[in-house]
Amino acid sequence: MAQTKSVIRATNVGKQLGKKTVLEHISLEIQSAETFGLLGPSGSGKTTLVKLLTGIDEATSGKI
Repeated sequence: MAQTKSVIRATNVGKQLGKKTVLEHISLEIQSAETFGLLGPSGSGKTTLVKLLTGIDEATSGKI
């Protein structure tokens, strides 16, 4: 069986906007050729996480 390669890895990522914490302790790993969906209610941080994963914004803690 062939090993898959991680194309995205986030470890203990957090984001603060001013004094407000918008993301806290997010960890995930997405493999090559894997389909990934991000679901959640309005205001849950989906867009913020995508901006961090794509490099549009920088995390205040953790590593991407």
